[in-house]
Order: sequence, then structure tokens, then C-alpha cells
Amino acid sequence: MHTATEVTPSIDTPPLVTGSPRSVTLDEVHGVEGLESLRAEWSALGDRCPWTTPFQRPEWLIPWAQHFGADSSEALTLRAGGALAGLLPLFVIRHRSERVVALLGQGLSDYLDVLIDPSRAPSGAQRIIDALLTREDVWNTLSLESLRMTSPLLRVAFPSGWREDIAPRMPTLVLPLAEAEALRTRRLRTGLRQAHRRVSGAGGFEVTRVQGDGVRPTLEALFLLHQRRWTQRGQPGLFASDAVRDFLHDVARELSASGRLRLSTLRLEGRLAAVDFGFRDGDTVYAYATGFDPELSRFSPGLLLTEQAIQAARDEGAQAFDFLRGQEAHKLLWGAEEQVLCRRELRPAVF
Repeated sequence: MHTATEVTPSIDTPPLVTGSPRSVTLDEVHGVEGLESLRAEWSALGDRCPWTTPFQRPEWLIPWAQHFGADSSEALTLRAGGALAGLLPLFVIRHRSERVVALLGQGLSDYLDVLIDPSRAPSGAQRIIDALLTREDVWNTLSLESLRMTSPLLRVAFPSGWREDIAPRMPTLVLPLAEAEALRTRRLRTGLRQAHRRVSGAGGFEVTRVQGDGVRPTLEALFLLHQRRWTQRGQPGLFASDAVRDFLHDVARELSASGRLRLSTLRLEGRLAAVDFGFRDGDTVYAYATGFDPELSRFSPGLLLTEQAIQAARDEGAQAFDFLRGQEAHKLLWGAEEQVLCRRELRPAVF
């Protein structure tokens, strides 16, 4: 389950001054325009960084900054010989006496992290954090959310005089596609057989990959289907907010342009029955949200569309299908494996 983060604009931040070897420099950019100025280099760095997911891409984080943190967004950059070698996108939240500096994208993003060129890891991450620690006049709490256990941010050292807390967060569920068939539970196999039998009796189904002009109306259909189910439960759901919907429209447009969007529909007798919204990055397909028509639940359209999405991921050479956060029963049926996430939080010992 994803939840939006409310952001209060940060206080003004002074220029970052660091002593660096002549070939390596640490700088900062501010606001959406500053992030936008890094877009091309940012994308190239993401391509080089082996732990990049769509949630660290400019196609995701620049829209996030525009919709949720325009006045409080910034990034620390590490440059080697003038080329971008490290990037830590951040935003600052005021909460009572706390001034929290957090990773940009917190709330709606399932994975967050620093990006570092492999040739500069792990020392590059340490240098960026060391620079951040010089800015205690700007913040008094550092919150590093949604980190995988392999994150460089879990390995950076903090000086004495700081109080640290590391806590587990809701894990993600990842299905290794080479073992996908063997990992299916008996209950899933039975459910799929029944679903195929029922839709066959109703004339079959059609799955379509959506691109171009079809993306926006298909997302709107997803929002309606998804919210209908949550409304029936008396809860607001992920897409209740105009800001979240507008954000995801922008993300879908940008990821479609870069070839990373995976948006599909399933129709029964011409009627839209389910929509699957996901992304492809590297060797992984990420399943962000699925919605289905509750009036057609007897056909299990969401289950069938997930089966088709997994098969499509295998066909295009992906190695993993990531169900992302949440322990929903329908995810567990596929035999996906838990991937631990954690939060690392830092405060001055006297705070």
C-alpha cells in the first residue's frame, strides 16, 4: 500500500562548501529547475548504477518534486573530472521542532537510494553523507527510508555525537522469473485453471499493451477501478488525491517516452475488466498497481492479467518480477520472495 507524503517547504539553505581533491567536487542544486538541469546526466548515471529502480529515475523523482516538494527539493551531487558520479536527491520537512531531511520521493516510492557510479562506490556515498552532515543549521533529523539491505547508505559511517536508529520497514515481494512456474502455490494453480475455464466459457479475454495516446485514459480507468474497491471497504485508497493522480499521469508520460512503462488492459467481451500499471528497469519488471472491475470478479481478471504480465516479462528477457511493497494474499500466491527494506534515521545525540 502506498501513501502520499505531505511536504512543508524547507528553510533557505546556504551554499555547500567542501574541501575536495581537484578531480572530485561536491555541489548542490535546488528546486525543480535544479533537478531538471541534471536530467540527462542523471539518466546516464542511473544506467550505470546497478541498483537503480524506476523510483530513482528523473522520470519519477522530478514529477514527485513538482507535485509534492517543489520548494523543498534539492540534490547533492558528486562530480569526478566534471562528470556526474553521484546523486542524492533530498527534500526537507518541518514537523514541530524537527527539521527532517529525507530522500526525495518518500511515501509513493517503494525503493529509495543514492545513485553512485560503481567506480566511485562506496567512497562516493560516504563523501556525499559527510557533506550533508556539515549542514546541521538546515536540519536536525536525517531520515533514509525504503533502503534495501545492499544500499550504500546502510554502510556509510557517522561520526560520534549522533544517535542512530535502524528499523525494518514493510518488505517487498520479488518473484525470480526463472523459477516462476515452480514457485506457484497449489491454490494459485487451482485458481488459474478455474479462471481460464470461466473466461473460456464467456468467449475468452484479450490483453493489450497500452502506449501513446491510450496511456492517459487507461490510467484514468485504473484509478476508477482501484478506487471503487477501496470505497467499498470504506477507505480512501491510493488514488483518492488529485495530486497523486496528476503525479502518476506525469510519471506515465515520461516513462512511456523512455520505454520503461508497462501498462496493460484485459477485456472480456470488449468490456474493460482489469488494468495493470508497472515499469521495466534493467532486468526487472515492477508491478505498481492493478485494478479490476468488481462486477467481473468471478472471472478473476486481476489474477489473469498478472499471469499475462509475468509471462510478458519473461518473454522480453526480464529476470525478476517485483510485486513491490505489501503482503497482500494475491502476491503471496505466486511464491514471491521477501526482500527486506529498512529505515536508517540519524539525530544529534543532544536533540
